[in-house]
This record gives sequence, structure tokens and C-alpha cells, in this order.
Amino acid sequence: MTDGPVTPERLAAEILSECRDDQSVAGDEVGLWEFVWICRENDPPVPATERQQLVLDAVALVLECADIRAGYYEWRPLPHADAEGLIRAAMAREGRRSTTGFRLRASAPQNQPSRRVDGVPSVLDEHMSCLPGDVDPALLVLFLGERGVSEPDAAATVADYVAGLLRSGRYALGEINFVAWTTAVHATLQRIKDEWDALGREPDIGEIVYFRAVTG
Repeated sequence: MTDGPVTPERLAAEILSECRDDQSVAGDEVGLWEFVWICRENDPPVPATERQQLVLDAVALVLECADIRAGYYEWRPLPHADAEGLIRAAMAREGRRSTTGFRLRASAPQNQPSRRVDGVPSVLDEHMSCLPGDVDPALLVLFLGERGVSEPDAAATVADYVAGLLRSGRYALGEINFVAWTTAVHATLQRIKDEWDALGREPDIGEIVYFRAVTG
């Protein structure tokens, strides 16, 4: 967003633009955390005490649009024999814009040593420990890119790293399927508020709800 006060209308317009622009890349979505991030990073930032209500007001405006759906993802594990090949193909093809619908899910205690690739996976392990819930491998590519690694090198490194996680049994790879909620707007807003309150903090990446534009 440009600098200046954040209003529900401006925030909703920004989110709608992202939802609709992302239709050029099948499978992209906008998470609730992005509403919060915009409020927090704006100049001036929205005060913490006002963020939840402002975000909920913006969500209400977004949900009034006929082409927007709120929902979440169901995760289905992939056969172990297929997982490594699928993630390598996804990273080679799309890198940080990977929208293959894959997510990593922890399947063993995370105190085991990582499979190191030129020292980078130790950094990725630290980052993984900070990511809530199921992890999109594309976030790891983005993380390395923000630290100066070229996108092709980052994608290749993440492919090796994820392959190591899968072989170690620390994580499983699964496909995700977006499931739209069918509740009315007021019920959807109440669900989001209740889950936000239950967190006891602001939602992070992958938490509570996603918004997607639909076609047809």
C-alpha cells in the first residue's frame, strides 16, 4: 500500500487486487496474515489495539464480492516413493512461485540433525522452526532469496533440503485442496474472530483462513 492511513476500504481493495491478479498463477491465494502484515508495515502502522477490528471490517468487504471465497486446505499425504520426484520437479519448474499444492508436514520430533547441503539447511532448519503449521516449500525459496541467493540456486537447494527431510522421515509431503466455507458472511466473520481470539495473538502465515478468487 502507499503511505497514509489504512482504512477498511483501502485494505480490502489491496487484498482484492492480490486475489484477482494471482489468478494468472493457478492455486495462489491470500491469507489472513497478509491483512495483518499490511496494517503492521504501513507508514504509519495501524496500532495493535485497532488491527483486529480493521482487518475484520476489511474482510467483510472482501466477502461481499461474488468472486471471492473464504476457506482452508485439506492435506492428503503422498506416497513416499513419489514425493521426492514431485518436489524436485516443482522446484525446477516454478521455484518461489511454486503453486503445485504441496505442503510439508512434520511427522517426527524435530530434534534430529538435518541433512546438510553446503551449510544452508541448518539455516533452513532454523527458519522452518519459526513457520507454523504445514510449510509451503516456496516459502523456503523466498527465504533464501531474501538473503541474496539467486532464485535458481535457492530452488535447487530447497529441493535437496526437502528431499533430505523426506528421506529422514522428519516430514511428509502432501497435496492440499482448497475447501471453500459455505457459511454466510456474518458467520464466516464470527468464525475468523473466534479463531483469532483463541490464538491469543495475531495470525501468522497459514493460520485461520485464506481468500481465493473464483472464475466462472
